[in-house]
Amino acid sequence: MQVQIALQKIMGQISHYKLYIIGGSALFLRLLIGFYFFHKFDTPNLINAARRLVDDANPFDLYLTSNIGYPFAKPPLWAIMVLPFVLLFDGTRWIYLGVKIPVIVADFGCAYLIRAHFLKLDQKKLGFYGWIFWLFNPICIYTSAYEGSAESIMLLFLLLALRNKENTWKQGIYLALGFLIKIQFIIFILPLLVHKGLNTSLERRIQIGIIIVAIFSVVCLPFFLYNPERMLYSLFLRHEGRPPGKITWWTFALLLPDSLYTFFDNLMNYAVEFVLIANILIVYLTRKQDNSTRVCLLAVLAFLVISNTVFLRYFTMLIPWMIFYELEKREYVLHLFTNIIIVIGWILEFFQNTKTLIFLGGLFVALLCVLYLLGLLYEMKLEESIQTKQE
Repeated sequence: MQVQIALQKIMGQISHYKLYIIGGSALFLRLLIGFYFFHKFDTPNLINAARRLVDDANPFDLYLTSNIGYPFAKPPLWAIMVLPFVLLFDGTRWIYLGVKIPVIVADFGCAYLIRAHFLKLDQKKLGFYGWIFWLFNPICIYTSAYEGSAESIMLLFLLLALRNKENTWKQGIYLALGFLIKIQFIIFILPLLVHKGLNTSLERRIQIGIIIVAIFSVVCLPFFLYNPERMLYSLFLRHEGRPPGKITWWTFALLLPDSLYTFFDNLMNYAVEFVLIANILIVYLTRKQDNSTRVCLLAVLAFLVISNTVFLRYFTMLIPWMIFYELEKREYVLHLFTNIIIVIGWILEFFQNTKTLIFLGGLFVALLCVLYLLGLLYEMKLEESIQTKQE
């Protein structure tokens, strides 16, 4: 018996060493990429936004056009969060890595919570796989180490909110913080508040909604009062009327004659409205669901299918829910396949001068999202019909 206990302790220590080795390798890879590479538009835009908070002018002029030609298009918390690193490393090469440190830290926070999700289900092996699949997912590495985009921070707050289902204030604060990082966070808030994805009563969900609105309003109000038109444009209206591009089915418009292209180009003036309608539809279809993983997965898929411009970083929002959903079903091949399709579409999109390849890249990934979305809806309705018959 003592020998068995000793062996279990040794195996446990070996398992922890594996986690440390994998985590250390993932951290080294992110730091290396983060130091030598950065996005030529988004990273300088974020740095300039942080500088604007402490320059000689009004600190609330965050949403005026930056010196690289376009405005800061996110809520203010992200600029505030990277400000200490900008002040610390300003004027040095280290600044390009410094502004990515919060995202890299959030990456590991997400990995920890993904593993904790499976450990709570007494699935230690799946927790180990989840740790690997997140930390070494090329999409996650690209988003955090190269672009330094805040999807991981947004997801970290969402995972923390879902983890603290018994505490109304914690849930409200975490969801508000996620919304203050990126405006796209609203695609999660609406479905989770309307149905029982937060596993709370209607009264508590209303309280959570009030907390989110109150915190978001208090933080954004000074910036809004300084220049309401510029803030509304930067956060919402700027996304309308953008030309089709990146990995989305809208790229088919690039291959159309000018007259038809003009028609679809006009449709894209309502891109934000289309996304909100799709989100409301998901709210309706999932009104009887209490599975937050499936609801979040559906919400992201609907956003990716409808949005007129989809960047690779947006797919980071999909990864945790794919890990939860596919690993719990032991669909390891499906998880690998879906990620490969997304990466192939992203590679094809890089051929900027070839409209056909851009279209194929967008179509490739869009079809995957559509099929995945329809499959989830069919599975959900099948389960509901079985449950109805049993009752």
